[in-house]
Amino acid sequence: MAIATYPGTVSPLRGLDAFGEAERDVWHGREGERDDIAKLVTADGFRAGLLFGEPGVGKTSLIRAGLIPHLRDHGTVALACEDPSQPAASFAAGLSAFGIQPGANELPVMFAARAVANAVAGQQFVFVVDDVDLLCTDERATAELSDMFARVVSRSGGRARFLFVCASERMNLLGALENRTGSLFPPTNRYELPRLSPQAASGVLDRVLAYSGVAADPVLAAAVVQGIGRGRPVLPADLQIAGLAMRDLRITSAAALAKIGGAAELESAWLHDACKATGNERSALRLCAELAAGGPGPLPAEHIVRRISLDPAFAHQAFEVLEHRGVVGRGDPGGATWMLRHEVLTQRVKELTAPARAAARQAFDLLGSKTASRGRLSLGELRKLRNEGIAAVTPEEASVVERSKRYYMTVAAAIAAVPIVLLILIWIAMHGRVYLALAPGPGGDHVVVRGGRAGLHAFFWLPGGFGDEVADTGLTRAMVAPEAWKKIDARDIGSSRGAWSELVPAVMAPQLSGLVDYATTGNEATLETLRKAAKDPEDLAELLTALRPIARGSAAEVQLVETGLGTPSPAVQRAAVAAAGAAAQRRSDVYQETLAKALTSSDPELRRIAFASVRSLGDRGRALFAEALSRNPDASARRELLVEMSSGAADDAPSAANAAALLADPDASPPLRERAKAQIKGALTKDPEAAVTALTPLIALDRAPTEARVFAIEVLRDVDPLPRVANLVDAARAAFTSKSPAVRAAALPLYAKVDPVRAGGDLYAMLDDKKLDKPLRVAAALAWGEVAPSQKEAAQNALDRMLKDDDTEIRAAAATAAGKAGRSYQDRLYKMAKAEAYAVRIGAAQGLAASAESGGNLGVAVDGIAQLWREKGRPRREAVRIFAHLARKKPAAVVEYLFQAAHLTDDPALHPLGVEGLCNGALAGSTDARNRLARSTDDPSAEVRRLVMACVANGPDPVKNGALIAVKLARDPDSAIRADAARVLAAAAAKGAKAGGVHEAIVQLLDDPDRDVRLVAIRALGSLGADAPRSAPAAMARMFERGDEGEKLALVRAARQTGAADLIGLAVADGSPRVRVEAVDAALVSGLRAGATLSAALADFDPTVRKAALERLAAQKDKLDPAVLDRTLALAVRDPDPELSQLALTTIARVSAKDAVVARLHRALGSRAERERAQAAAAAIGLVDRDAALAVQLLDPLIDDASHDVRAAMLPALAAA
Repeated sequence: MAIATYPGTVSPLRGLDAFGEAERDVWHGREGERDDIAKLVTADGFRAGLLFGEPGVGKTSLIRAGLIPHLRDHGTVALACEDPSQPAASFAAGLSAFGIQPGANELPVMFAARAVANAVAGQQFVFVVDDVDLLCTDERATAELSDMFARVVSRSGGRARFLFVCASERMNLLGALENRTGSLFPPTNRYELPRLSPQAASGVLDRVLAYSGVAADPVLAAAVVQGIGRGRPVLPADLQIAGLAMRDLRITSAAALAKIGGAAELESAWLHDACKATGNERSALRLCAELAAGGPGPLPAEHIVRRISLDPAFAHQAFEVLEHRGVVGRGDPGGATWMLRHEVLTQRVKELTAPARAAARQAFDLLGSKTASRGRLSLGELRKLRNEGIAAVTPEEASVVERSKRYYMTVAAAIAAVPIVLLILIWIAMHGRVYLALAPGPGGDHVVVRGGRAGLHAFFWLPGGFGDEVADTGLTRAMVAPEAWKKIDARDIGSSRGAWSELVPAVMAPQLSGLVDYATTGNEATLETLRKAAKDPEDLAELLTALRPIARGSAAEVQLVETGLGTPSPAVQRAAVAAAGAAAQRRSDVYQETLAKALTSSDPELRRIAFASVRSLGDRGRALFAEALSRNPDASARRELLVEMSSGAADDAPSAANAAALLADPDASPPLRERAKAQIKGALTKDPEAAVTALTPLIALDRAPTEARVFAIEVLRDVDPLPRVANLVDAARAAFTSKSPAVRAAALPLYAKVDPVRAGGDLYAMLDDKKLDKPLRVAAALAWGEVAPSQKEAAQNALDRMLKDDDTEIRAAAATAAGKAGRSYQDRLYKMAKAEAYAVRIGAAQGLAASAESGGNLGVAVDGIAQLWREKGRPRREAVRIFAHLARKKPAAVVEYLFQAAHLTDDPALHPLGVEGLCNGALAGSTDARNRLARSTDDPSAEVRRLVMACVANGPDPVKNGALIAVKLARDPDSAIRADAARVLAAAAAKGAKAGGVHEAIVQLLDDPDRDVRLVAIRALGSLGADAPRSAPAAMARMFERGDEGEKLALVRAARQTGAADLIGLAVADGSPRVRVEAVDAALVSGLRAGATLSAALADFDPTVRKAALERLAAQKDKLDPAVLDRTLALAVRDPDPELSQLALTTIARVSAKDAVVARLHRALGSRAERERAQAAAAAIGLVDRDAALAVQLLDPLIDDASHDVRAAMLPALAAA
């Protein structure tokens, strides 16, 4: 019997088979009885005991799965009698399994007695005899067991105990055993096993159903127990039968249980379902009834078959099915004898099969009476014999049956012979005709072509294929004109067999007919007709949507799309953009203007469709985005275009123009603004002129946010030298005249820097303006510093006045500006830096730094700033900040101060300022500053280490200046530092750097906890190519096992570059379809495991992977061995997905030998199977690129093919040819 299993163990659903020791883990519900019996048999003075109970109560399961394993676990040698006909030999074999071996020619009884007598003191032996009542029916076995009992017990010294097991109803048979051995079973040594209480039975059944996967519902289990026992105790056998019934009948809910009539009907439903599975329920029931009537022992199959007049072949098959369903069992291994699976079924089967036996007896008596009277069976009587499975056994019975059949066949032939002439005429009338009919399908009814005349459908049974489907037009209800559909449904449209294809265009809906004509011929007149037929916006939207898959950009089509864009209906506009985008993907020269207009539309949904279409056009799409941005769209469209352009820029080459445009957008989000600022700073490092050119329009743009304009102005003022770009002067002047006070104040110094002559006049006018607000006066002071180099006298006059101003901020700004005059103010600034208000001292120190940059005495300037350095706390920090700025121009003079600041222990706040200055000196070309900067890599502050790493990473030559620093900081705890280090190492790898442990550091970064760092390391490792370290493949494989999908994709690309073939093998077996597709790419491009990877991909369970493999196969065919190519394509052609098998055949047409392709297509095109012809016709497009004339030669005969699908499939190839 096939038993359901529970994952990881055996199943508790055993049916009527007893639990054995192997099922002890799932045996449940009798633990208390097991312990009671174990206590009984191991008690002092116990010699023999009796376990009894009614059949089906679970005695054997308790002994074999409960008691015996339990006793063995506690050190007792417990043996079961496996062969009741030879008890002594059975127990002797069991003792041998424990390592006790018999002597030569030693009898089993004597061996057992000796083994027990010679055992160590305290060792107990328990001999269990199951079904002892049946054993007692054999006098020889009874005598043998009695003799063994007497010898073993008498010589064991109390170590041997016997436990006998029998059915309650057959306890009287034990008298023969007791007569030979005396009274074996005193009342104290008898144990009756009761039925399970309803509560215990519910728990057992719930466990059985749950662990065997049938149902996990305690309420359902309790309902079944209540229905079986009606509140009284329940047999475990009934629980197993209920479990089998619920499994076989798939009852998993109370509703399903009620549907069969409740739990009381489970046993009947189970037996009838098992018998029905044989193919003849009534005959199988009779087999079960005969086994029940024959008693508990096995019965010969031949005897049963002969007794109830069954077909022997059916009986053999039925026995096997019933055995599989747990109803019967074999009496011998060969299946010559059979019996019910358990004696508990005997009476129940008799009751359940009584109606079937009675009906069979009536049929049997009927056949016997007809045989005796030599009569003839009627048609009803023949049918009754067949239904009951009654077979003729004697020659006389067979003669009666055959004679009756011949009679009725003769009558039928006579009736059929009358209208032969009429049938011939009808056949002639239907021959060579077809009609259109409706056939059901997954999506509803569709139109097919059938042979014959519709009005004569009652005679379609005649030979000739009448009523058979000749072709499937593929037309559904939506594709057919309503009036034509009614006629087809009434079967009123027909023609000759050779002309039915002319009916198809006539019955199609007008719009569909026109679209098909346009798709196949490009007839613009047809499209114009369709446009005129669209009476309202809904019709026009429907037409444009239908046009999308076949749009080609013809003049009439462009006009139709432009008309749609010009309508006020949003649905029409969106359908028009979708059609234009679809056509633009097929042809590069159409709908450029249409899509550019849609990208700047005020309708967000229309822009979304246009963005999706343009984004897929690659370089052409980026050009369209730029074109749309240049048309000055509204704020929303502009913002979306800027985001698209900004995200499309390469990471290593930030676009200053796009970033500046994004800053100018008042609705841009803060994260986008911050990213734009970072791009501008990076662009200033890489290409200052381009960055200044991009920022120039922003500072003059009034509608731009004030904060963005101020940022741009300050960045430009800090650029030194400032490139002279077009319109910069005008832009600075415009910013100075802005209505925003903040912008005016920020712009004034820049204005003076770029146009000192003109700005000088404005500054002079402001000098005596008493109403000027304070921020503008501070800005004017700074601006005079910018004018000083060209208008020295005027600037000095103005600065002298401002240096005497009562306001400290103005004096501080004037001191800073005075430094621009060079040496002339140094002495004064020196004194101010020593003894003035704190803000003025800082301004004077900044002016000293500016004087050093403007030609003043460097020593005086540094000494003056050093006055602040010598004061601890805030003054020293300001001095270091000024030194850091001065390091951009004069690094040698300040590098020592900066180095000390980076390492002073009494003020850690100085460290980042000192490192920033050392970075400025290193960028200015100071080797000393660069070397001293590297000594800060072990600073305990993450901020300091971050500055060091960012300095070299963002510098002009990160590989030369920062590779060794990156190697050292690659394992830093800070993720930002490791990220910068990874980028420097990646750049070093790209330039071929091999020294200083660069390659090894990259491999180590593969295990970094930060995902971004790992991705940079993967790309860097790929750039090493063949120079990758030997440890790289193993590290990549480890990372692949725990990486996410993005990391795995990057790893596969790196494996392609480095030649890590094993990783490609891992990738093609990954759970992600994208990773498996990438593995195919890598294998085909690199040639690593190409054949094996391609075979695995073409056998992949995901159709997208198989499709991707086929698409890439055609592009990389030259890198594959021809034999591998042929083998993989032969596998793909048999793909269960029709689309993929079609793609495989098309690929064969493109890449295989031309002669082989022609032979294959010619053979398929001549096939009788419509699907095979259609597939070959579609695949011929692969041959068109190689030999168009040959493709036409193959396809030309298909124009007259009977199948609409075949003709439609060959049209694209024929049109391309």
